[in-house]
Amino acid sequence: MVSAIEVSADFHLSHLIKAIKAKDPGIELFGLAGHHCAEQGVRLTADLTQNSTIGFLEPLKYLPALLYRLWQAKQLLVKTRPDLLIVVDGQGFNIPLAAFAKKLGVKVIYYIAPQEWQWGTEQGGRKVLAVVDAILAIFKEEAEFYQRLGGTAYFNGHPLLDIVQPKMSKQIFFRQSGLDINKPLLGLFPGSRWQELKYLLPVMVNMAGILRREKPGLQFVFSAATPFCSSAIKKAAKGLPVLEGQNYDIMAHSDLIMTATGTATLEAACLLKPMIAVYKFSPLSHWLIVKAVGKRIPKYAALPNIWLNKMAVPEFIQKGVEPRNLADDVLKLLENPGLRSAMVQELKGLTKILGQKGALAKNAEIVIGLLQGK
Repeated sequence: MVSAIEVSADFHLSHLIKAIKAKDPGIELFGLAGHHCAEQGVRLTADLTQNSTIGFLEPLKYLPALLYRLWQAKQLLVKTRPDLLIVVDGQGFNIPLAAFAKKLGVKVIYYIAPQEWQWGTEQGGRKVLAVVDAILAIFKEEAEFYQRLGGTAYFNGHPLLDIVQPKMSKQIFFRQSGLDINKPLLGLFPGSRWQELKYLLPVMVNMAGILRREKPGLQFVFSAATPFCSSAIKKAAKGLPVLEGQNYDIMAHSDLIMTATGTATLEAACLLKPMIAVYKFSPLSHWLIVKAVGKRIPKYAALPNIWLNKMAVPEFIQKGVEPRNLADDVLKLLENPGLRSAMVQELKGLTKILGQKGALAKNAEIVIGLLQGK
């Protein structure tokens, strides 16, 4: 049984499942996930990916539905008694589900575990370990944190190193997308959560309006992570191109990208792509987060900056996410190739942190081993 209730979790899990099935095609998979996992043969019992959200107040909108889905998932565990439960990210939902599974005697693997190792506490880390049999870590420090607390955690490299690669050449991509290969391209990644589309998409659209006036030759393309995102972006994009399911081609072939902080910043880093990272909560939610987390809030928001412990890529958070601010930074970077080259050199420093390719195959072996009682 699987539980991946966010778009990025569904995406990562689908690639792990593909690697698992390559080694053992007979494994049956079912549970909570999205269209990526469905394409790999997972029998979906619920798809909560459109309800994905983060923040302090934002999740309240979906709380009743999520609690009901959690109850359903627990009943499914009782009914099916699977040999293994794999949960991915989404700790507010998946920690209670994993705890229930453990009480039933079901083995649990956490893939992309709660970030207690990064901004939490050792006490929080022990709570995670209490409900899992093993953790498949995506960072070396993550595995070391949970190992230090006595848990079983594996780091085989970051899976994005196996996943991130464009499907088309630049020439084919520009031709199929109706773009002019001789003009610069800004790739726009407003995110996949509803509040990201609410707070980031209008700013990006208005920023594009400024840039179209001040740099007429600049081209734009929005990246849509899901059909739901594609529909929402097309309604707001004022005629700008929107491409669905072509994230890596857009990243690879843009001169610069602007993206919501999160997984996309690491994906861009894997492609050594200059970027601007942005994020915005509701003002009240942001205030509550600051009050609740306080000094434990990371110094940086974009993952490349967090891991390099420096402002390797520009990031704009909360009040800084305004059309004029973002337009000015885009112009500065596009008009100064040296700044983009320096950013690429900084991103090359992530290689040691992300590890080696081959993580998906090795993680699949661990899953199969646990299924077989090893």
